[in-house]
Amino acid sequence: MRSLSIAILGIVWPMLLQAQTAEELVSKNLQARGGMDKIKAITTLRMSGRLQQGGFTAQFSSTAMAPNLARQAVTLQGMRFHARVGVLAHEATLPQPIEVDLTVWRSDEAEAVIDYRLLYDLVQRAAGTGHTPYLEQLADRIVTDALGVAGVATVRVAVRKPHVMLPGPLAYAEVVQERTRDD
Repeated sequence: MRSLSIAILGIVWPMLLQAQTAEELVSKNLQARGGMDKIKAITTLRMSGRLQQGGFTAQFSSTAMAPNLARQAVTLQGMRFHARVGVLAHEATLPQPIEVDLTVWRSDEAEAVIDYRLLYDLVQRAAGTGHTPYLEQLADRIVTDALGVAGVATVRVAVRKPHVMLPGPLAYAEVVQERTRDD
């Protein structure tokens, strides 16, 4: 029994000598990340999340910048509608599928949250408003309407048309527009 105790002590004793305190672990972690000065030099923190329901995706992101600057964005991605868009004769009368991604950035003075439903509805209205010859015009209408929403400072919209009449293979035609309230 005594020899077993000595053997266990012989195995455990070196481990006890190498055990680290919490302070030592924190210190090594900080050094591995470049030291406390590097940690203090961090000026931006980004957080993001995603809400998915069926084929609809809403994304949220927040960027906090030192000393007291922050930027929050709401993205509605992959909204699908049928719209009469295009310059060909049949495009003026037959709705075809389009896909829209909309990102809005909140203004610094915005107190309330931005309602995703309101953003979705304005895109749906813009896509369903009569015939639009060019994707650029539809994108402009969406950007203009979104900038009219309280608390929105910047808007980015991507409008895609998957079925484009061209002589070769093509996934889609896309127009992207970004505008700030000051533009």
